Amino acid sequence: MVSSLDVARLAGVSRSQVSNYFNRPDLVSEDMGRRIGKAVEQLGYTPNETARRLRRGHNENIGVVLVDAWGPFFDEVSVGIEDEAEASGWSVQFSNSRRSAERERRHIEFYEAQMTQGVIVFPTGDVSEIVRRLARRGITAVLLDPPHATRLVPPVPSVAVDHIIGGGLAGQHLVARGARRPAFVGDPAHEHTADRIEGFQQAVREGLPRSRPSLFPTDTLSIPGGALAAQQILALPADERPDGLFAANDLVAIGLMQALTAAGIGVPSDIMLIGYDDIVMASQIATPLTTVRQPATELGAAAVRLVVQHSTKRGTSQEHIVLQPELIVRST
Repeated sequence: MVSSLDVARLAGVSRSQVSNYFNRPDLVSEDMGRRIGKAVEQLGYTPNETARRLRRGHNENIGVVLVDAWGPFFDEVSVGIEDEAEASGWSVQFSNSRRSAERERRHIEFYEAQMTQGVIVFPTGDVSEIVRRLARRGITAVLLDPPHATRLVPPVPSVAVDHIIGGGLAGQHLVARGARRPAFVGDPAHEHTADRIEGFQQAVREGLPRSRPSLFPTDTLSIPGGALAAQQILALPADERPDGLFAANDLVAIGLMQALTAAGIGVPSDIMLIGYDDIVMASQIATPLTTVRQPATELGAAAVRLVVQHSTKRGTSQEHIVLQPELIVRST
């Protein structure tokens, strides 16, 4: 029988480090985690705790890997997950990838080692191989809001928001309000930004056939990121500045609003502004933000329902739920 010592020897680490890999993954470096994971896979090692759980069956527990469970958007997703799990009699454990594919993989493998009944992942890296391995071991995996271009083939259950539609709602609203130089502000490399840009550009082209929406990139989807993008806009001659902005999320929009207002630019009298997500702060700031609402709580709740349905054999392996965003018109 393969032991943790065998894994440690093959990976060139101590036995305690193998234990940390399964029980305290945050204590294991990325390089060490890769070596241990490779050794585990090569030897087919199953931790003792997993063996005990295998003898009595899977537990009704869901492991969740988010980008940041305490960020304003993911906080609402977490509420939906927790409330739905509690209503179903299941327990939940959260972890954060912080946009690190290696951290994401270690967290998923931790849940696998614990024989968690279900795993919900907001994918940062390529999780296709590990998700299919979970399925072979009887662990239900559900992808949370996977980008349109990266959904797995063959597919696994998922819950997503139609961000192309969301971007279109923003573009249509700006054009309808009279914008003639609309622009997008955000990180084009971000998971869902491409879908939002696609929908936004399509709507603008339909409403303004000769328009080519500008793009102002940001390093981060944050308030400081939005404030920095505002400086790019302010550096343009007044008659070349956008008169309508669609921000990748509400935090970017708030950063834009703060910097533009501080420079004497009226929002929306000079530049109209639309955010995305509808976080709690969006309705509470001095000038309430017009935004595209993601059904964040329902996103999390629907993922839990898929886990429960599939774990009790009441779901199909190719089930995908697509939720629709909603335009929330306020003051910007």
